[in-house]
Amino acid sequence: MAKVPATDAKLTYFGRWQTKGVKKLGNWNRPYVKFNFTGTTLMARFDGPVSVDVNIDGEEFVLAQQDGLVTIKSGLSEGTHSASITIRAADGTTGIESFFVDKGASIFEYIADSDVKHIQFIGDSITTDGRSYSYTIPKQYGHDYSIISMSSIALQDGSGWYNSSQIDRACLVGMESAYFDVKSPKDNCYYQIDGKTYGYSNPAATDWADNK
Repeated sequence: MAKVPATDAKLTYFGRWQTKGVKKLGNWNRPYVKFNFTGTTLMARFDGPVSVDVNIDGEEFVLAQQDGLVTIKSGLSEGTHSASITIRAADGTTGIESFFVDKGASIFEYIADSDVKHIQFIGDSITTDGRSYSYTIPKQYGHDYSIISMSSIALQDGSGWYNSSQIDRACLVGMESAYFDVKSPKDNCYYQIDGKTYGYSNPAATDWADNK
Protein backbone atom coordinates (compact mmCIF):
# COMPACT_ATOMS: atom_id res chain seq x y z
CA MET A 1 0.00 0.00 0.00
CA ALA A 2 1.06 3.60 -0.61
CA LYS A 3 0.94 5.87 2.45
CA VAL A 4 -0.27 9.48 2.39
CA PRO A 5 0.12 11.44 5.65
CA ALA A 6 -2.93 13.30 6.94
CA THR A 7 -1.09 16.59 6.48
CA ASP A 8 -0.66 16.08 2.72
CA ALA A 9 -1.71 19.17 0.76
CA LYS A 10 -3.89 17.07 -1.55
CA LEU A 11 -6.34 16.47 1.32
CA THR A 12 -9.00 19.17 1.74
CA TYR A 13 -10.24 19.72 5.31
CA PHE A 14 -13.49 21.37 6.36
CA GLY A 15 -14.26 22.55 9.88
CA ARG A 16 -11.67 22.94 12.62
CA TRP A 17 -8.60 20.70 12.68
CA GLN A 18 -5.38 20.88 14.65
CA THR A 19 -2.10 19.70 13.17
CA LYS A 20 0.06 17.57 15.47
CA GLY A 21 3.15 16.36 13.65
CA VAL A 22 1.74 14.25 10.79
CA LYS A 23 -1.68 13.95 12.46
CA LYS A 24 -4.84 16.00 11.98
CA LEU A 25 -7.03 16.13 15.10
CA GLY A 26 -10.70 16.99 14.68
CA ASN A 27 -12.36 19.74 16.74
CA TRP A 28 -15.81 21.32 17.20
CA ASN A 29 -18.61 19.62 15.21
CA ARG A 30 -18.19 16.86 12.65
CA PRO A 31 -15.15 18.16 10.78
CA TYR A 32 -14.40 16.23 7.62
CA VAL A 33 -11.82 15.69 4.92
CA LYS A 34 -12.45 15.20 1.20
CA PHE A 35 -10.24 13.88 -1.58
CA ASN A 36 -10.22 11.73 -4.69
CA PHE A 37 -8.19 8.57 -5.14
CA THR A 38 -7.46 5.77 -7.56
CA GLY A 39 -7.19 2.05 -6.89
CA THR A 40 -9.51 -0.56 -5.39
CA THR A 41 -8.84 -0.11 -1.66
CA LEU A 42 -8.78 2.79 0.78
CA MET A 43 -7.41 2.43 4.29
CA ALA A 44 -6.75 4.90 7.12
CA ARG A 45 -4.83 4.96 10.36
CA PHE A 46 -6.88 6.67 13.05
CA ASP A 47 -5.54 8.17 16.23
CA GLY A 48 -8.60 6.86 18.06
CA PRO A 49 -10.84 5.33 19.12
CA VAL A 50 -13.06 7.36 16.82
CA SER A 51 -16.32 6.92 14.92
CA VAL A 52 -16.54 8.25 11.38
CA ASP A 53 -19.16 8.88 8.71
CA VAL A 54 -17.86 7.74 5.33
CA ASN A 55 -18.97 8.61 1.82
CA ILE A 56 -17.29 6.73 -1.01
CA ASP A 57 -18.62 7.53 -4.48
CA GLY A 58 -21.96 8.56 -2.93
CA GLU A 59 -22.31 5.43 -0.78
CA GLU A 60 -22.68 6.44 2.87
CA PHE A 61 -21.89 4.27 5.90
CA VAL A 62 -20.61 4.52 9.48
CA LEU A 63 -17.49 2.98 10.99
CA ALA A 64 -17.92 3.00 14.78
CA GLN A 65 -15.14 3.08 17.36
CA GLN A 66 -12.22 2.60 14.99
CA ASP A 67 -8.63 2.70 16.19
CA GLY A 68 -5.36 2.11 14.42
CA LEU A 69 -5.19 0.84 10.83
CA VAL A 70 -8.67 0.38 9.34
CA THR A 71 -9.93 -0.65 5.91
CA ILE A 72 -12.37 2.05 4.84
CA LYS A 73 -13.46 0.35 1.63
CA SER A 74 -12.15 -2.50 -0.52
CA GLY A 75 -13.26 -4.25 -3.68
CA LEU A 76 -13.74 -1.01 -5.60
CA SER A 77 -13.56 -0.92 -9.36
CA GLU A 78 -10.50 0.44 -11.08
CA GLY A 79 -10.62 4.14 -11.78
CA THR A 80 -11.14 7.34 -9.83
CA HIS A 81 -13.18 7.50 -6.63
CA SER A 82 -14.35 10.26 -4.30
CA ALA A 83 -14.07 10.09 -0.51
CA SER A 84 -15.35 12.07 2.45
CA ILE A 85 -14.42 11.08 6.02
CA THR A 86 -16.20 12.85 8.91
CA ILE A 87 -15.25 12.68 12.59
CA ARG A 88 -18.53 12.10 14.41
CA ALA A 89 -17.61 13.19 17.96
CA ALA A 90 -14.60 15.44 17.52
CA ASP A 91 -12.98 16.11 20.87
CA GLY A 92 -9.65 17.66 19.95
CA THR A 93 -7.70 14.54 20.88
CA THR A 94 -8.56 12.02 18.15
CA GLY A 95 -8.24 12.17 14.41
CA ILE A 96 -6.37 10.86 11.39
CA GLU A 97 -2.73 9.95 11.04
CA SER A 98 -2.59 8.78 7.42
CA PHE A 99 -4.41 7.25 4.46
CA PHE A 100 -3.35 4.27 2.32
CA VAL A 101 -4.19 3.36 -1.27
CA ASP A 102 -3.06 0.53 -3.52
CA LYS A 103 0.55 0.47 -4.58
CA GLY A 104 0.77 2.48 -7.79
CA ALA A 105 -2.48 4.32 -7.00
CA SER A 106 -2.67 7.88 -5.72
CA ILE A 107 -4.67 10.45 -3.78
CA PHE A 108 -5.38 13.79 -5.39
CA GLU A 109 -7.18 16.99 -4.51
CA TYR A 110 -10.93 17.40 -4.28
CA ILE A 111 -11.96 20.35 -6.45
CA ALA A 112 -15.52 21.56 -5.96
CA ASP A 113 -17.76 22.33 -8.90
CA SER A 114 -18.37 26.03 -9.53
CA ASP A 115 -21.88 25.86 -8.05
CA VAL A 116 -20.74 24.24 -4.77
CA LYS A 117 -20.62 26.71 -1.87
CA HIS A 118 -18.88 26.53 1.50
CA ILE A 119 -21.32 27.47 4.27
CA GLN A 120 -20.23 28.13 7.84
CA PHE A 121 -22.78 27.72 10.63
CA ILE A 122 -22.26 29.36 14.02
CA GLY A 123 -24.56 28.78 16.98
CA ASP A 124 -25.61 26.75 20.01
CA SER A 125 -27.57 23.50 20.49
CA ILE A 126 -29.92 23.98 17.53
CA THR A 127 -26.93 24.32 15.23
CA THR A 128 -25.05 21.48 16.92
CA ASP A 129 -27.76 18.81 16.65
CA GLY A 130 -26.95 16.23 13.99
CA ARG A 131 -30.50 16.40 12.60
CA SER A 132 -30.55 20.18 12.37
CA TYR A 133 -30.46 22.56 9.43
CA SER A 134 -26.69 22.90 9.71
CA TYR A 135 -26.31 19.32 8.47
CA THR A 136 -29.40 18.83 6.34
CA ILE A 137 -29.20 21.98 4.21
CA PRO A 138 -25.64 21.37 2.91
CA LYS A 139 -26.46 17.73 2.24
CA GLN A 140 -29.69 18.62 0.43
CA TYR A 141 -27.98 21.11 -1.87
CA GLY A 142 -24.58 19.44 -2.16
CA HIS A 143 -22.62 22.22 -0.46
CA ASP A 144 -19.58 21.96 1.79
CA TYR A 145 -19.81 23.25 5.34
CA SER A 146 -18.19 23.83 8.70
CA ILE A 147 -20.02 24.02 12.03
CA ILE A 148 -18.68 26.12 14.88
CA SER A 149 -21.26 25.59 17.60
CA MET A 150 -21.80 24.19 21.08
CA SER A 151 -24.91 23.49 23.12
CA SER A 152 -25.92 26.44 25.35
CA ILE A 153 -22.95 28.61 24.47
CA ALA A 154 -23.77 32.32 24.56
CA LEU A 155 -22.79 34.97 22.08
CA GLN A 156 -20.86 36.99 24.64
CA ASP A 157 -18.32 35.91 27.24
CA GLY A 158 -19.63 35.62 30.80
CA SER A 159 -23.05 34.28 29.79
CA GLY A 160 -24.66 30.96 28.94
CA TRP A 161 -24.88 27.70 30.82
CA TYR A 162 -22.98 24.97 29.06
CA ASN A 163 -21.05 23.77 32.10
CA SER A 164 -23.85 22.67 34.40
CA SER A 165 -21.46 20.53 36.46
CA GLN A 166 -19.83 23.70 37.76
CA ILE A 167 -22.08 25.39 40.32
CA ASP A 168 -20.05 28.59 40.29
CA ARG A 169 -20.33 28.72 36.46
CA ALA A 170 -16.58 28.94 36.03
CA CYS A 171 -15.10 29.26 32.58
CA LEU A 172 -18.05 30.96 30.90
CA VAL A 173 -16.64 31.51 27.44
CA GLY A 174 -18.95 32.93 24.82
CA MET A 175 -18.73 32.64 21.06
CA GLU A 176 -17.08 36.07 20.91
CA SER A 177 -13.90 34.39 22.17
CA ALA A 178 -14.48 30.69 21.47
CA TYR A 179 -15.04 31.17 17.75
CA PHE A 180 -11.39 32.10 17.29
CA ASP A 181 -10.12 28.98 19.09
CA VAL A 182 -9.17 25.79 17.29
CA LYS A 183 -10.78 23.72 20.04
CA SER A 184 -14.26 24.24 21.44
CA PRO A 185 -14.56 25.28 25.12
CA LYS A 186 -15.89 21.86 26.14
CA ASP A 187 -12.56 20.34 25.14
CA ASN A 188 -10.05 22.79 26.51
CA CYS A 189 -11.70 25.14 29.00
CA TYR A 190 -10.65 25.17 32.61
CA TYR A 191 -10.53 27.71 35.37
CA GLN A 192 -8.77 27.76 38.71
CA ILE A 193 -10.29 29.20 41.88
CA ASP A 194 -8.37 29.02 45.16
CA GLY A 195 -6.17 26.27 43.76
CA LYS A 196 -9.09 24.11 42.62
CA THR A 197 -9.47 23.36 38.92
CA TYR A 198 -12.84 23.48 37.19
CA GLY A 199 -13.58 22.48 33.63
CA TYR A 200 -13.64 19.66 31.14
CA SER A 201 -9.98 18.96 30.59
CA ASN A 202 -6.90 18.41 32.64
CA PRO A 203 -4.88 21.61 32.15
CA ALA A 204 -1.66 19.61 32.00
CA ALA A 205 -3.01 17.70 29.01
CA THR A 206 -4.47 20.71 27.20
CA ASP A 207 -2.64 22.46 24.38
CA TRP A 208 -3.85 25.83 25.57
CA ALA A 209 -1.04 27.79 23.94
CA ASP A 210 -1.77 26.20 20.55
CA ASN A 211 -5.47 26.92 20.62
CA LYS A 212 -5.46 30.03 18.43
